[in-house]
Amino acid sequence: EQRGLPVRKDSFTVGANATVNAGGNAYEWIAFGNATSPVTGNGAADFMIGAHTGNGITARVFDHMGIDPDMVTVKRTITTAALANWQSATMAANTSGYFSATADVVDGSIFQTLDSTGFTTGLGATINAAGGAYIWFAFKEGANFDVGSYTGDNTPGRDITGLGFAPDWTWVKRSTAVRGVHRSTSSTITGANAQHFLNVSNETNHITAFVADGFTVGNSTEVNAT
Repeated sequence: EQRGLPVRKDSFTVGANATVNAGGNAYEWIAFGNATSPVTGNGAADFMIGAHTGNGITARVFDHMGIDPDMVTVKRTITTAALANWQSATMAANTSGYFSATADVVDGSIFQTLDSTGFTTGLGATINAAGGAYIWFAFKEGANFDVGSYTGDNTPGRDITGLGFAPDWTWVKRSTAVRGVHRSTSSTITGANAQHFLNVSNETNHITAFVADGFTVGNSTEVNAT
């Protein structure tokens, strides 16, 4: 513990909700550590977490983050208009993606730009409604994190490479209204299975494997439609 800041934890606790802890169900989890935040102080130079209260004003700038983010994800804390939205450095300005089966928003009402020391938002309910409570996390590209894009060609067994490292978790989201999928190197994700961000069982033909410099996709509409 330094400067009166909380001690960083090495575990997390879940309740009995079926989303995280129903008897007999198998669950996957992903964890990122050593974030820089207003609570914990300086941590990783490529990972930051934070929170804000919406002010309902467009072109709102969040800066002085300490990193130049290549991906930012924001989630409102209420159920109404609470879809998580994100923007990466490979997406055009004013474009926001979702993890759910929702098409990208391209009018700047949610994310507008990723900036040299932060990001700029619109006034949409999922990111900056007056009085709304939001939490967010941001990554910068580096030795263990990469963002990218590709155009689908309907070829099964296609390798997406060029990451610069062997990934342990990958997600893919098409820009149209189809659901996002993800896969980890967990031993319980077997065969060619991948998971969804929605309440859908694991399926094959999405992210089917990992390779030394990337990952392999099938030819489903979620990951590789022409």
